[in-house]
Amino acid sequence: MNIGQTLRDTLWASCDDVPVRDVRIGITYIAVQLEDGRTGVAYTQGTAQSRGCSLFLNKRPLAGRSARELVDLLDSPVLLERCVGLATANAIANVPRASQESVDVLEVLSLSARDRVAMIGFFQPLIPTLKRKVGSLKVFEKQGDYSDDVRPADEAYEFLRASDVAVITSTTI
Repeated sequence: MNIGQTLRDTLWASCDDVPVRDVRIGITYIAVQLEDGRTGVAYTQGTAQSRGCSLFLNKRPLAGRSARELVDLLDSPVLLERCVGLATANAIANVPRASQESVDVLEVLSLSARDRVAMIGFFQPLIPTLKRKVGSLKVFEKQGDYSDDVRPADEAYEFLRASDVAVITSTTI
């Protein structure tokens, strides 16, 4: 079982047949909003789709379908469909806290200057804060400009063994 299947199976039971209110597919991001207002996004990974009208065949319109139907797209062989599944999974997982406060993930993690952190998937907004809080940070990315701090994804396995914390983006999943 892969991470996408595990994620789908974990969230599928909590979908409760919530209808999807809206789906927006952009060049860079996809957003899925559920009828109850929860919203999730996913990065499209910059993929050019050549399938045109055959994308989401027999699945359109996406709005109005159940969240379960769209989260099942995590198993699709088509990358853009998997991204819609991931955005839906992110919406399902977006459960408001009792206090209704937004919480920054870096405030929840107990990080210190002793920690070695591996970030799998380049997520720029977190990098400056992580660099200030931790002893070392290495970012691993499939594509892009590599440097001492940003390394090719296939180097992550070695660094992960020696890391104290791994931050894994949902796009990596």
